[in-house]
Amino acid sequence: MRLTSRAPGTKRLLIFADSFAGQIASLFSLVFPDILVLHTLSFDADQVDRFKPTHVLFEAAERFLRHLPTEGESTSDVLVEKLQTGDERTTSAVSEWLAEAQPPLDPALLVDVDRLRAAL
Repeated sequence: MRLTSRAPGTKRLLIFADSFAGQIASLFSLVFPDILVLHTLSFDADQVDRFKPTHVLFEAAERFLRHLPTEGESTSDVLVEKLQTGDERTTSAVSEWLAEAQPPLDPALLVDVDRLRAAL
């Protein structure tokens, strides 16, 4: 699903998500003039290459998560573990995105960007 709005600026949001994303995409259109929502819970580096987002969001209902952060573990902890065990193409695409991300916290993902960079 592709949404365009009259939001100011040139930000582009790519959302990898389950069916709930349709509900939140309209909310994000207040900030992002160009949004692409993909109904998948898998990261697709080709879509990132084609769409060239400024922000990427993963949205999944809790029942679809394979690993939830435990007490004392942050979202950053989970993402670092996934990066360290991920395939080269995914790691490369995340590296390119991180080159543009603003530390110390990217509000689109609420993760410690510097920590993810160090994990690569």
